[in-house]
Amino acid sequence: MLTYFYRLWGIPRIAAKRLWAHKGMTLVTIFGLTVAIALFMTIPMFADGVNFRLLETRLETQTELRRRPPWAYLFTYIGPWHEPLQWSRVAATDDYMMATASHSLGLEPQTIVHHMETPLFRIFTAEETDYDASNDELGFMSFAATTDIEANIRIIDGRVPAPAGPDDPLEVLVAAPWANELGWQAGESYLAFDYRNESGATIPFTVVGVWEPLVEDGDFWAYGPENYKDLLVMPERSFIDHIAPRIPDEVNLLAWYFVMDGSRIQPRDAGRLVAALRGVERQMATLLPDAQTFITPTDALQLYGEDVRRLNQILLVFNLPTIGLVLAFIGLVGILLADQRRNELAVMRSRGAPVTQLVAAIILEALLTGLIAFGLAILLSMGLTWLMGKARSFLDFSATTSVRVIVGPTALRTGLMAAFLAILAQLLPTFSTIQYTVVNYKLIRARGGQAPWWQRSYLDLLLAGVAAYGYYVLRAQGGLFAVAGNDGGDPFQNPLLFLLPAFIIFAVTLLALRVLPWLMQGAAWLLQLTNSVATLQAARYLARSPRMYTTPLIMLVLTVSFAIYTASLAQTLDFQLYDQQFYRTGGDVNLYTPPAAGTPNAFGMSASSNPEDFLYLPMSRYEEIEGVRSAA
Repeated sequence: MLTYFYRLWGIPRIAAKRLWAHKGMTLVTIFGLTVAIALFMTIPMFADGVNFRLLETRLETQTELRRRPPWAYLFTYIGPWHEPLQWSRVAATDDYMMATASHSLGLEPQTIVHHMETPLFRIFTAEETDYDASNDELGFMSFAATTDIEANIRIIDGRVPAPAGPDDPLEVLVAAPWANELGWQAGESYLAFDYRNESGATIPFTVVGVWEPLVEDGDFWAYGPENYKDLLVMPERSFIDHIAPRIPDEVNLLAWYFVMDGSRIQPRDAGRLVAALRGVERQMATLLPDAQTFITPTDALQLYGEDVRRLNQILLVFNLPTIGLVLAFIGLVGILLADQRRNELAVMRSRGAPVTQLVAAIILEALLTGLIAFGLAILLSMGLTWLMGKARSFLDFSATTSVRVIVGPTALRTGLMAAFLAILAQLLPTFSTIQYTVVNYKLIRARGGQAPWWQRSYLDLLLAGVAAYGYYVLRAQGGLFAVAGNDGGDPFQNPLLFLLPAFIIFAVTLLALRVLPWLMQGAAWLLQLTNSVATLQAARYLARSPRMYTTPLIMLVLTVSFAIYTASLAQTLDFQLYDQQFYRTGGDVNLYTPPAAGTPNAFGMSASSNPEDFLYLPMSRYEEIEGVRSAA
C-alpha cells in the first residue's frame, strides 16, 4: 500500500521536474497550444459577433417608420381595427403585461412602457356652449397617458400636470408643435367634446405645460414623439380615475412596449425566447383576444442562429489549413520533446519505473501545459476576434465598426476540443518511446530509421489523387465561381473547393520529400567527382537521414505556401466582390428620383394613395456634373 502511495506521489513530482528541466521546450509548447486553441475559439466567437451585429441592424430597421432598439417588443390593441373598450375590460391584461409578461420573455427588461389613448375629441374654447352647430372647434385631439413620460421630456413652458381624481380639475400637457400652431400657452383652459356618443360628454381641461422630447430618437419612444402632436398627455391615474368614468369607450389604443437587454444573447437562446414569447401571446389572447404582437425580435433571432452555424462551417473549412499547420507545429515540438526524453525514459524504464507511472506523468505534463494554454487562449481569442472585427480587407484593420466579443459555450467547447487535439498531437510521439529500455534505445540509434508513417501509408499519393480530382472539377466548372442564375454563383456554396490549393500544396510537399533523398543521393554521386568535401558530406547526410529534416522542412514549405495562398485568396475575393457590386449597380453613382407618397402614420400605413410620379432629366444634365465621364 505504501509503495502504491509513493508511486502516486512520484507522478506529479516527475511531471514538475521534467517541465522545469525543459523550460524552453515547455514555453514553446505552451505557445503552440495557445495559438492552436485560440484559432479554434476565434471562429465561433467571430461568427457570433458578425452575425450579432447584422442581427441588431436588422432588428433596428424591421419597421419602415422608425428605428427602434434592436431588442424591443411591442404588443398592441388597436381600437379602430376592432372597437374601443372600457378600461375595466383591459385592466387585467394591462396588469399581466406590465407585471408578469415583461419579465417572462426571457430577457432582462430595461424599459417598460404602456401607452393608452382615447378616441378623438372635438376641442373648443372654454366659453363655447353650442358644440353641434358651431364650426369653431380648434381641432381634433385625444387624451393619452404614457408611463414615465415626465422623465423623457423637457417642459419649455409651465409645469408637469398633477394626477386628477374623478372630481378634480384635469391638467394636461401639449406638444410644442401643436402649441406653436394654435398659440396655446400654459394656464389656458379648453373643452373636449365627445361627438361620437349620444351622451355628448364634455371634459374641461387646463393646459399646464408645453413639452418637447429630450431625445428625438431615444429608446423610450415606441412610435416617436412626432406622433404626440395631437395628444393631450396626462398622468396615468388621471386617465383611469378621471377620463374612464366619463365615456363608455375610453381605450382606443393600448400599447405595451418593452426594451430588453439582448447583449448576451447566444444562438442557442433562440428556441427559449420563441417559447417564452408564445407563452405570453397565449395568455394575452386569453385576457384580450384582439390584442396582437406588433414587433418582436424572435423571427430574426432564428435566422441569426442559422447564419452563425453556416458562417462557423465556412470559417472552419477556410481555416483548416492554418489550424492544421499549427497542429503540425505542435506535433513537431512533441517529436523534438520525445527525442530529448527518449534516453531519459529508457533509463527510467531500465531502472524499474512502471509504464503506467511514466504514462501518467506524461499525461499530467500535457494537462498542465494545456490548462495554462487554455487560459491564455481565451484572452488571445478575444483579442483576435476584436482585431478581425476591425478588418476591412486582407491585413487592413481600419474599419470603424467592431463586433461583440463574448466567450460563449460554443467557443468554450470548441476550445476544449482544440486542446484535446493539440495535447494528443503532443503526446503521440512521446507514447511511442515509452516502450524502449536502454538496450532497445541503443539498438534503435545504431540501425537506420524507417520511413515516416505517411510514406509507409502512401498518404502523399492519396492526397495527390484528391488534388487531381479537385482540379478536374474546377476545370469542368470553368472557374472558382460557378455561374448560377442571373446574379452569379455564390463562391461560398462549396467551401471544399477553396481547400483544393491546400491539398495541392500538401500533396506536392509530401511528394517532394519522398523523392528528396533520391535527389540527394544523385547529388552526392555527382559531388564525389569534385573536390567539395563539405558539400559531399552534407548531401550524403541529407540522403541517409531524411527523418532529421522532414518535419521542419514540411513546416517551412507549408508556412510560406499557405501565406502566399491566403493573401492571393483574399485579393481574389476582394476583386470578385468589387466586380460583382460594380456590375450590379452599373456605375459608381446611381441617382433615383423618389416617388411622391403620403406621410406614414404611427403604424406604417400611408395616409395617401397618390400614384408614383418620376422626373426624368436629359442625360446631358447629368454629364455636366463635375467628375462624371458618362451617364446612361
